[in-house]
Amino acid sequence: MKQITIIGYGRFGKLLAKIASSTFDISIIENNVELTNAAREDGYNVISIDQISDSEFIFLAVPISEIESVLLRIAPFLTRANTVIDVCSVKVYPVELMKKHLTGV
Repeated sequence: MKQITIIGYGRFGKLLAKIASSTFDISIIENNVELTNAAREDGYNVISIDQISDSEFIFLAVPISEIESVLLRIAPFLTRANTVIDVCSVKVYPVELMKKHLTGV
């Protein structure tokens, strides 16, 4: 089974994990302790950023105000084998940031 990582376990991250869990192994990256505990209680693997390259698909389910800081944190751990997908309703700004910070991904 393919592995995906969801960064952010808020409402949309939880929904995405639930929908994808029948097809993918799900890993979660979350900074909030309560949400990290909720992800574990829901049966998901909680990982650290340095383990992110093991996932073929990485979903950014964070507020748009956090996109750039998340991209900067994950960029050193990504390779050409990773696909990063944002789930923001705004598309131009996140795409510009991904082009800027995720060269070679």
